[in-house]
Amino acid sequence: MTERRIPPDNEAEPRQTRKGVARRRTWPPFVGIAVLLVIAFPWYREADRPPVFWWGLPDWLVVAVCCFVGIAILNAYAWWRADWDDTTPERR
Repeated sequence: MTERRIPPDNEAEPRQTRKGVARRRTWPPFVGIAVLLVIAFPWYREADRPPVFWWGLPDWLVVAVCCFVGIAILNAYAWWRADWDDTTPERR
């Protein structure tokens, strides 16, 4: 039977860079959120344009709902990828 190898404590540490601990890139989801917010609001529609209906709803509403669902997914992903330092005491 093969034993599982437990890595030493130093292998579990994040890699070091010149500026300290390497950080994960968390900015791409926020760029996506900004783009989806611009698309979600129908500021680009002409006022006299007749509504087009998709699934029984105006097209601008379907686009807005889809954008907000995408924003929720990107926000959850950004929080999941965020680095948290639980070792420091809370400041009060």
